[in-house]
Amino acid sequence: MEFIAILVRKDNFMYLFFDQEKAFCVDAYDPNLIEIALNKKLQHGKIYTNESLQNEENLDKTRTLIYCLTTHHHFDHSSGDSIIKEKYNPEMINYHTLKENKLKIEENIKYYFTPCHTKDSVCFLIEDTYLLTGDTFFYLGVGKFFEGTGEDMKKNIVKIITEVNEKVILLYGHDYSKTNTLFAEKYLEIPDFLKKKVFLSLSEEKKYNPFFNYNELVSQGKIKDMDDLRHKKDIFKP
Repeated sequence: MEFIAILVRKDNFMYLFFDQEKAFCVDAYDPNLIEIALNKKLQHGKIYTNESLQNEENLDKTRTLIYCLTTHHHFDHSSGDSIIKEKYNPEMINYHTLKENKLKIEENIKYYFTPCHTKDSVCFLIEDTYLLTGDTFFYLGVGKFFEGTGEDMKKNIVKIITEVNEKVILLYGHDYSKTNTLFAEKYLEIPDFLKKKVFLSLSEEKKYNPFFNYNELVSQGKIKDMDDLRHKKDIFKP
């Protein structure tokens, strides 16, 4: 399947994966934009705004929404779910429905529980090609530890780098690339070609994300531990 990202609020990403007949949405904060996208000829990999999405040509037949994936419960990721459920009645895929183990998922979708930012955080691997990270991992960063600890994040990182192919592209819940690059440069040399990207491969995250390299930073005496690195990021001012 192909995908698009839709930029909402200030920096949130929603996603739609699609072919000509069916689609599934991810973190559908704005159901109106999902409705529009289901009826449009879309450009694979493009990041849309409300305006640019409206400008695309209409399809002859609207796609069927088969799944609604949600990475965690925070309102800027999940607040559209009830409307999506009422309007399209897709399979709702989130931490709670996955725990109940009653889902029938026909597409190539795998999932990983990644508690830390929230206890109900989930990353979704699509066709062994894209990893939807929600607010667990960001471009050269990770999400705040609202409901977890540095130990939890360390386990999440180990889980992902162990079980996911490093060629997989990470699709984040927010675009924090500029601020995260500036912070990462305090610890690692970030090449210019990387700064031109919006989404990075797991291989690139492993090499340039300071949180993925916490062990080296500890051994170099630059941080005490993962929680210390998170604290330094929390107080960082570009």
